[in-house]
Amino acid sequence: GGSVERVKEQVERHGGVVIGVTVMCNRGKATAESLGVDCLEAHSTVSFEAFKANECPLCAEGRPIVEDIGHGASYKKEHPDYVGGYVKLLG
Repeated sequence: GGSVERVKEQVERHGGVVIGVTVMCNRGKATAESLGVDCLEAHSTVSFEAFKANECPLCAEGRPIVEDIGHGASYKKEHPDYVGGYVKLLG
């Protein structure tokens, strides 16, 4: 959703008209209507729970946070002393 919205914004800024979107995975419950397009096609759809950092049950258990995917790096920057520590998955 967020990345699709940024691409759509750039296309429109340069005079293009986005009528449809195709994604590999719809992970945010995006709809054509929410994106403002006529058609949304997804190769796959994934549903999962998301928690605010202060409500995360895994954080409450002291599990490590992945710092090189998603928002892990920004969380680490704000909370370098997180008791569960940090891990890298990509290298």
